[in-house]
Amino acid sequence: MSDIGGQAVIEGVMMRSGNAWTVAVRNSDKEIVLKKEHAKELPKFLKLPILRGVIALVQALSIGIRALLFSAEASGLDEEKP
Repeated sequence: MSDIGGQAVIEGVMMRSGNAWTVAVRNSDKEIVLKKEHAKELPKFLKLPILRGVIALVQALSIGIRALLFSAEASGLDEEKP
């Protein structure tokens, strides 16, 4: 079974595999902008079955929000138009 996943973001895509994730976004100049980060390795006690699911949900939400914020910034959606 593969541990690769991802989600759509504004003008791009976010992919995650293991402890790393990357966002690729097309900016207003039609160039592809990349951002790659590594997630922290969890301590062994947080990998217990009940805790593991909660931690995975929190990590997925955190990474997803950061990816969406980056994509909004890189694509130029957060710029005010006169």
